[in-house]
Amino acid sequence: MLLGKVLDLNDTQTSILALVFKYCDDNDLPLLDLKDLSATLKFLSSDEGKPILADYGGMSSASVGFLLRSIVVLDRKAPTSSSASRSSSRDLLRTTPDGLGIISILELST
Repeated sequence: MLLGKVLDLNDTQTSILALVFKYCDDNDLPLLDLKDLSATLKFLSSDEGKPILADYGGMSSASVGFLLRSIVVLDRKAPTSSSASRSSSRDLLRTTPDGLGIISILELST
């Protein structure tokens, strides 16, 4: 859902993204970055991958094209220098010196 908001996807495109994550979860395939997501989208929309989607409901090539273009735009907007800070789940999972958890709240406005 969060990635769908970041990519400014409509409901159909967001559901396709959820389908891709479900497929990867079901098959123990890690989606570690945008490159993995793009590769999975390309595979699932290929002639080899389309039969696999029968169990998941399928997706149109136009929607896949839009998702791939959106991923390229997002990737180009991401910081590229090694010193640039990228958001990490570890940034949100912190503890105090005495071992208590710190709650982090991330707000994304429309």
